[in-house]
Amino acid sequence: MIICSKDFDLGRDRTRISDPKDAARQQCTVDALLDRFFNPRSTQRFEIQILADEVGMGKTFVALGLAYSILAHLKQGRIEADLEGCYQRVLVLTPNNHALYRKWVREVDEFKRRCVLPESQSNNLSFAPLEVDRLDDLAVALRKPGRQPQIVVARMGLFGGGKLLNYKLKRRLLLGVLFRFWGVRFNYECRHRLLKGAPPDWPNNHEGLTVLTEQEDQILPFTEDQLLSILNSLRAADSETLDSLLAVCHKIAEPFYRDRAGAFAIIERKLIDIYRLAVHRSIQRDFPLLIVDEAHNWKNGPLAGTNGFENFSKHIAPHVRRALLLTATPFQLRPEEMIEILKVADFIEPCPTQVESSIRRERLTTFREETLRPALHNSEIQSGTFSRAWVRIPHGVTAEALVDAWNSPDLAAARKKVRAQVNAEGDTTSLTAEMTRLISGAIAGADPDIRQFLKEALYLDAYNAGLSRELGKLVVRHRRQTEHRFFRVGLEYGQTPQSFLSRPDGHILHAAPGLDIRGEAELPQFLLMRCVSEMKQGKGRSSLGSDLTGCYSTLHESAEGRRVKQSLKESPTGRLYLDLLFGMVNKRHDPKHPKLSCVVSEVLQHWNAGEKVLIFCFRINTAERLRDIISNKIRRELEARKRKCLGGEGQIKTLRARLTGRDRDLIVLGLDRILWSFVWARRGQLPLDPRQFILEDNELSELAYLSIVFGVDVTGERVDRVFLNRVTEHLLATRLLKLDTHDPDLCRLLKRMSQREWIADPYGLQYRGEQDDQSEETSSFDERGCHTKYIASENEPDAAEVSGRADALRSTRQRARTQKQIPLLDSYALSPSLWLGADPQGLWQEPASTRSTATLRMLHTYLWQLTDPGELDERSNDSEQGGLDCRTRALVFQALRRALLRESVLLRLLPQRSDLDETGWGELLARSFLADLPNQHESMAHRVAIFLEDVKACSGNIAVPSSARGALYEATRLRDQQFVALVKGGGGNMLATRDRIFNGFNTPLLPEILICTQVGQEGIDLHRHCRHVVHYDLAWNPAVLEQRTGRADRIGSKTFRERDAAADPSTVVLEIGVPFVAGTYDERMYEELRLRAQTFEVLTGGDFAADHADGQDDTMGTQGKELGLSVLPLPPKMISDLRVKLHVWAPPESPEPRPDLAVPALISAATD
Repeated sequence: MIICSKDFDLGRDRTRISDPKDAARQQCTVDALLDRFFNPRSTQRFEIQILADEVGMGKTFVALGLAYSILAHLKQGRIEADLEGCYQRVLVLTPNNHALYRKWVREVDEFKRRCVLPESQSNNLSFAPLEVDRLDDLAVALRKPGRQPQIVVARMGLFGGGKLLNYKLKRRLLLGVLFRFWGVRFNYECRHRLLKGAPPDWPNNHEGLTVLTEQEDQILPFTEDQLLSILNSLRAADSETLDSLLAVCHKIAEPFYRDRAGAFAIIERKLIDIYRLAVHRSIQRDFPLLIVDEAHNWKNGPLAGTNGFENFSKHIAPHVRRALLLTATPFQLRPEEMIEILKVADFIEPCPTQVESSIRRERLTTFREETLRPALHNSEIQSGTFSRAWVRIPHGVTAEALVDAWNSPDLAAARKKVRAQVNAEGDTTSLTAEMTRLISGAIAGADPDIRQFLKEALYLDAYNAGLSRELGKLVVRHRRQTEHRFFRVGLEYGQTPQSFLSRPDGHILHAAPGLDIRGEAELPQFLLMRCVSEMKQGKGRSSLGSDLTGCYSTLHESAEGRRVKQSLKESPTGRLYLDLLFGMVNKRHDPKHPKLSCVVSEVLQHWNAGEKVLIFCFRINTAERLRDIISNKIRRELEARKRKCLGGEGQIKTLRARLTGRDRDLIVLGLDRILWSFVWARRGQLPLDPRQFILEDNELSELAYLSIVFGVDVTGERVDRVFLNRVTEHLLATRLLKLDTHDPDLCRLLKRMSQREWIADPYGLQYRGEQDDQSEETSSFDERGCHTKYIASENEPDAAEVSGRADALRSTRQRARTQKQIPLLDSYALSPSLWLGADPQGLWQEPASTRSTATLRMLHTYLWQLTDPGELDERSNDSEQGGLDCRTRALVFQALRRALLRESVLLRLLPQRSDLDETGWGELLARSFLADLPNQHESMAHRVAIFLEDVKACSGNIAVPSSARGALYEATRLRDQQFVALVKGGGGNMLATRDRIFNGFNTPLLPEILICTQVGQEGIDLHRHCRHVVHYDLAWNPAVLEQRTGRADRIGSKTFRERDAAADPSTVVLEIGVPFVAGTYDERMYEELRLRAQTFEVLTGGDFAADHADGQDDTMGTQGKELGLSVLPLPPKMISDLRVKLHVWAPPESPEPRPDLAVPALISAATD
């Protein structure tokens, strides 16, 4: 038995886990999986498991916790019998999806950094990712001795063909080994003649083919002797391939052989086949664990061999002892598809010996075919019967009647007894006569209108209870709690959210009126109906076109619009209606569309409040028009704000100059004051008092001296404040070093600052900052000023000049103090700063319990942890002398200034009045930075702290874009980012653009509005700074809606962060907008979507199964198909009772759904 390793704690990751219950659930899941894989009782062992927690609940970290525990067990030498002879490696397979593959590579490092205890991290250097793009790369990695990365991450396509890298070297080695293998059957003379006539890129000498340099040896998956051994061990069927190649070589080696080019092409293909065969055979040992992400990609795998399954089953599966399959959508799969996924177990080798493995596979097959398949089949058949009874409920029956009937004592007692018998019988393939009698007796007194429905519901309850028992041995699934969600449906979307927050069914799709289009907006809908009626020549029913429900001009681009135009071009009456219609549905009228105008207005309100919004569409033209119209509105809003806040273009230029110029007052707002940052990070732990940060009079002489040495005038009207900031820190460090400080971190910092290089270069580095490419908005802060290099003169200053300048400095400071102003020389200690507040000294004196002080403490703690990698138990390659990573700090501050000192952010922080005294802008901006944003429970400063927390938590080098930390930093670069970004899918270079847009949306920077037509359901996180989601175009398939919502509803989301900060958490919700239009095709789609969501809750397979079970929105047919559902909503308690339950953990207090409310079910899948 293997137990969970004590070296990691899934609750240690405070960035990801804010609720201890999430950590408890994940830990319990790891324990359950280990128990099922390695239970001491062989009858309780199941070598394949499906982890099917809903999207965003942390399946990746659960899988890595399982992998870590198994690898730790192998490392300790207490070998579980089933794992004898295994590699100390775990293989992870992802779909070919680039984002998901890269995410897994990053998450391995993230797991180690965030969850592994500090004292154990250095002992587990090998728990790291290894990227494998080709099968022979895997063979090379497995061959290398010593400590190697233990988590091998590969795509499912790894097992297909693909071009071989370093092929000429591999061909040369293979030829040399084949010549040895054939021996006298292909003698020296034959070899000589063969290669003498070879193509130019082939070796022309058969001698020395296997002589390799050390570098060449490192990139081959096997040595000469290993390859020869593999060829000698090939089975008879494989040997035929070698014999066939030998025959071809003999023919070509004959004198005067013609068409050598064609013959060598045949040899080439055969050599490649033999090489790949040898690579497969070179994998000599087994993997203790295989993790397959998005395993529903193999729902037809064993049957059709798709998505790389055929080659996987032949070459890798026989080297796997345990298999963990990850998927969020098991119950939107049809039963046969679920059985197909579980057939992965037919190809693995769960034991060291083939005999015992065969016995284990047979046991799993028997269980799957004789127990699980009938249970799934019975549940599927009964689901169909139940559905038909559900549809036949008379319209006069009310939801309250269903509630009362289902909660009646007779039915409750019958359910309890039937479930008890299901558990006692063990065999759930059929119901006993006693169960049938109990059900018949329970419904005898029920209303005849619903008696048949209740009967079928009780049968379904019994079969699903049996399915829970059997499927629960192979599947673990937890459902997300959704009380934090709030659906604003139809007409609700355009109204104040507070007016609906009290409704008890707001957290699910619920009945509500649609957006009203009576009046002018109704005419295009009517005209389209008339056009369709004319097209059908008055026969059949006219339809309400879906292409008008989101945007008028979309009709021009749609198949429906083209069909109508083509059909009516010869009809005079039809042409009349058509001309009227297309005169009203064009880009000029799009802003008047009722749904579009409502959404644009709502989005603009969120933008004004500094909130990000995620919008999902299907139609590309609609998405493009949304982007264009919202972008134009934002630009106009910015122009209006410029007039209201600043009064005119002149003041705008003044503000930009004051923020940009080294000799202007507002540049200090964004400068790093590293001593201040350090004391905030160590608040309460150091005797250092920020009041000491004011230069003493005797230090002004040294300041005067250094200003002359570096050629900077500090007595003029316009003083270089960047230089003054650096030289002040240098002088303070020199003084503080003389104090008796025992803090080693402070001593390291002060020693670095006391060197002259600190003045000459930013942080004493040879660093000039980075300039951004063009974007919709450039930063108002010029990084070139911050990163100025000052060159010291070699000439010694004149003593009289130094003395005179020092006196001038003292006089200037005294004059400012007399006038009750902040002296320029005291600005380091006293002037406003975004990072220290409007009054740094006053804020420092505030109690630690205030929100502002808590935010600044958090912000500077993360900054210092990034500056001193020792705080995070790691050392960066960029750590300079003293172990400080000032380069990372410099880049982070550049990112922060990009995020905040943009015109659009500043205009939202400034008050809307034009008579503002310009001298108070700095104080006002610093105060606004720490104030809560409108209708939110966090300030801009808190957002910055969260961004720093994310950067701190990420692994890797910030300067390497492929690392987790580098990718996050790369997303902060403005480049071509827009306020409103549109992602339409695509490959190639689009992947990098998509990744940067997604990462940017997950930071406080651009884009602020993200519109997606295709986001995919794999590997995309958009939750850290967004709690507003809009489903603009609807789908018939609820799985798509849930997967898209899940992008912003994940562990560690902004929603949960704000709920934790709010006095009343119920007032903070993830707002999900579904703004359908009343009386149109839109309303018809919403009603079916709402009811179809219920069918996924309680039914297995059948006619109501999802068209795309995975919820993926980047494939054909994603929206699904109409089913024509029209049923009475089920009571929530009935839904809860009928669900298949596969959880291994439940909250300490899990309240039952209120039985007095008949509301639709959650969109999420059918288990809890």
